[in-house]
Amino acid sequence: QALRSGNQLVSIPLAIREAERGNFATFAVGIRNIGTARKFMISTSFDGAYTPDGRPVTQKDVSFIEQKWLGNFKNQPPFTLTKGASDVKSLPIKADVNTASGVQTPLGDYVFNVCVFAPDEEGASQPECKPDNRRLFYTEKVYQVTIRVQ
Repeated sequence: QALRSGNQLVSIPLAIREAERGNFATFAVGIRNIGTARKFMISTSFDGAYTPDGRPVTQKDVSFIEQKWLGNFKNQPPFTLTKGASDVKSLPIKADVNTASGVQTPLGDYVFNVCVFAPDEEGASQPECKPDNRRLFYTEKVYQVTIRVQ
């Protein structure tokens, strides 16, 4: 709906979701193609974590979050959109509990970058989803979603 009513090429209408430790939060990522038929890829990366009062979470295991929270959804499989077509993809992220380190996942907001890549040439490698690479992405923007862990 947000893609049709607005002038957006990428839309994440509900960018903040609440989840209890151990549960998934699923976001919808809508993409509209205004050019010729092409492949699209969605990648995600962890950006930061903040306590309920807004201070940075200091006890976080970034590699654990990248591996366990994002898992196989860190880089989603490519899909093709024809000219004028749009599609909505699910982006599930698990508010996992890091029991291996003995540190329970702190309550707060966990922010993730979401990047949509549309390579110009076949076989192009997908760049890492971080703000430094924004010129490589479909809209030259890095979007963000937040899981509010309760």
